[in-house]
Amino acid sequence: MKSEPQPPPSAASQAVEIACKSGAPVQTRAERPCPIHQDVVFAGGGGGDRLDSIVFRNHYVASISVYQRQLAADGAGPKAPRWVPVLRDERLMAHPHFEDDAQSQRTLYTSRFLPAFDARLCAGGGGEADDGPPPSDGAREPPVGSLRFKLRQPSMMWSSCMELRNLRTYMYQSKAPLSR
Repeated sequence: MKSEPQPPPSAASQAVEIACKSGAPVQTRAERPCPIHQDVVFAGGGGGDRLDSIVFRNHYVASISVYQRQLAADGAGPKAPRWVPVLRDERLMAHPHFEDDAQSQRTLYTSRFLPAFDARLCAGGGGEADDGPPPSDGAREPPVGSLRFKLRQPSMMWSSCMELRNLRTYMYQSKAPLSR
């Protein structure tokens, strides 16, 4: 399948990739079933970039919820980072017990995200990604702007191998007019 995202139907634009690193799925407990998540950290220096779409190949994930790391004011005190839901229960497989669409290519457009989503935070303005994998193991929290995908698979047949693969992020820019 084609990995390059298609522009939204109403826009004459081109897709520009935003640098990011996707970590491996992380279990929150040793025993199963347990919550599993996969973090995406954006490289710094995005400037005026904004996240418009996320393209990935599903690998046996039935549904996902997406959270964004944002600064939130806790009363009069300093702003503390927290995970804010930006997409809830997006179905990736029609039937979680069958593998018909378990490895399909998917595109999530951020225009469908909840109003709490801040597309400019994902352009690297919130924190720098280092050369290592994203810190989704709990030892160090990901920087502001990072995304966390909560993975769900109710079928025990596939729950040990689920993840999002080949994840890429894009912004759309207006195509430059042709010069004569």
